[in-house]
Amino acid sequence: MIRQIYDSRFKELENVLLDEGLCMKYYGYIMKGDHMQRTTIMLPRELKIRAYSKSRKMGVSLGQLIREALQKEIDSTEAGNGLQDCFYADKAVYQGDSPPDFSAEHDEYLYGESHDIR
Repeated sequence: MIRQIYDSRFKELENVLLDEGLCMKYYGYIMKGDHMQRTTIMLPRELKIRAYSKSRKMGVSLGQLIREALQKEIDSTEAGNGLQDCFYADKAVYQGDSPPDFSAEHDEYLYGESHDIR
């Protein structure tokens, strides 16, 4: 009984501290504000509603959902240097005959008209 009262009061205090920005909860740990930096982002209303709903279903805070999504995006772009070369992304292979001057005139064949990049 005493433990339940203590736990509920601690939870109330934790929520007040979190709401006031005096500490932050990250991945289940309470962290002092100096470990993280507060930032403000502008979200379209519908996106915020959907994100909040998803965070509730996942059992995490909206902030945690945003941190995880941002970390995942940064990690994935850093892994590939953020570049997706269309030459390597295209998996289609042409099986027919090709013009004998294709390597010299590839811009003409690719873009359909004289293409001068200078």
